[in-house]
Amino acid sequence: MKSRGWAAWNGRCERAEWRPATLQFLIVMIASAINDRLQRKLDYVEEERRGLREQLGATTDEAWRSGKIVCRSRLGGMLDFYHREAA
Repeated sequence: MKSRGWAAWNGRCERAEWRPATLQFLIVMIASAINDRLQRKLDYVEEERRGLREQLGATTDEAWRSGKIVCRSRLGGMLDFYHREAA
């Protein structure tokens, strides 16, 4: 007996119209589960980033702005590096 794609099942040849729809349903369900999991991870990372940004902003905003900008030259003045001195 020749197999015709989805028609072969358990060694018999039969016409089964529901199998492609079932496969499509399973693919959609798996994709939905992956999407939900990634969305939860994204929400968690966003919340962590927000918290860390608030902690960083609360401690360094004033100190960062109050430092003096210093230029450090290298290679006879061809390269200039600018940085802010620690407060």
